[in-house]
Parts: sequence; structure tokens; C-alpha cells
Amino acid sequence: RHGHKQVLRTMIVMSAPQPQIRNNPQAHPPRKNSPLKKRTVPTTVPTDDVLPRFGFTVTKRMGSAVQRNRIKRRFREAVRQVAPAHAKAGFDYVLIARHSTAEAAFANLLADLKAALKAAHRSKQGGKQTGDSKTQGKRENWPGGKAVGPK
Repeated sequence: RHGHKQVLRTMIVMSAPQPQIRNNPQAHPPRKNSPLKKRTVPTTVPTDDVLPRFGFTVTKRMGSAVQRNRIKRRFREAVRQVAPAHAKAGFDYVLIARHSTAEAAFANLLADLKAALKAAHRSKQGGKQTGDSKTQGKRENWPGGKAVGPK
């Protein structure tokens, strides 16, 4: 499954399902004399039971360390307020600061984060075609079932 990228006025939000732990002993048993055989190997964790994780990226282009830390504090507070209702379990999120993040009103930051989290989990229902693609568009298949006009 691939992730989702949402570009907003105040930030860029990227989301993707968390990867499962791959070293399941039942899936790949250790070799006969391997030192791994004596160790405890963690099993695969179902991603639905894992809390969502958030990461923040604020580059040096955003300004001094004081400004970058202020942006990160604002991100953390926005996530603290928005995540319980809108973040999905088992997903990783990365918030990337934009130049407008530092000056944006906090209410706008919250609104953008809510919109990004909703868009990340919105199902893609549009664009599905119904019917056979070979017969689609032929006059016999138009509404009413009759051919219209000259053949």
C-alpha cells in the first residue's frame, strides 16, 4: 500500500501505513546452527493495534533554531489536539513545514491538519467505470437501449 501526500497552505502532510515487523520466526526460521536460534525474535505486530506515529520536518531554510523550534512546538500542539479524532491507528504521518507555517494563525494550522488527515483516509470512489469497455460508447448501449441517428 502506498502513502498519501497532501500539500496545504501551512504544511505538507505525508501519511503511510506503518510497516509490519518482518522478522517473524514462523515465516523465516533461523538456520540450524544460527545464533538467532537462541534469541527471542519478535513476532509480526498487526498494524491496526499500533498507535499512529508523527514526525516533523523543519529545514534550516525556515530560519534560526528559535524559529524552527517554535514551528515544531506548534506542530506538536496541533497534533495533540487533532490526532485523537482524525488520525488512524497503524499509520505514520510526517508534517513538513512551509514558509507560511511560522506566521499562520494557529486556527489555520489546526484546520489544515484536520483537512489533511481526512483527505489521507478518504476512499477513492470516483472514476470507476461500469460496463464492458469494448461495448461502452456504442449506440446500442446508450440510455433507452435504442440506436439514435444514422448508423
